[in-house]
Amino acid sequence: MAAAAWTPPRGSPGPSSAAPARAGRLPGCDGGAVALVARHWPARDRIRVEANVGSMLYDPVQGTTSPAGRLQVLDSRGQGITHVVNLSGRLRSCSPQAAVPGYRSC
Repeated sequence: MAAAAWTPPRGSPGPSSAAPARAGRLPGCDGGAVALVARHWPARDRIRVEANVGSMLYDPVQGTTSPAGRLQVLDSRGQGITHVVNLSGRLRSCSPQAAVPGYRSC
């Protein structure tokens, strides 16, 4: 079975080992995996994505993710949503200082 990998765009904060984005394409999956959702925001919206890992690999057989990591989607004021994925594949989402309605505080 193929495993999915997310690759942040070039220039995104994160490890220097992050794979470079393919020219003119959104970040996505390699190795036969299929992206479920991809979004693009114009630069004027000043939305940024920060991650503390270069990629995350999900094993559909074991239900695990490697490595564990954090992904943040933030606006120009630094408000947004943080997604934390642990090694067992569990995802939890929160908003720093509960800035986004509907998300608990991180």
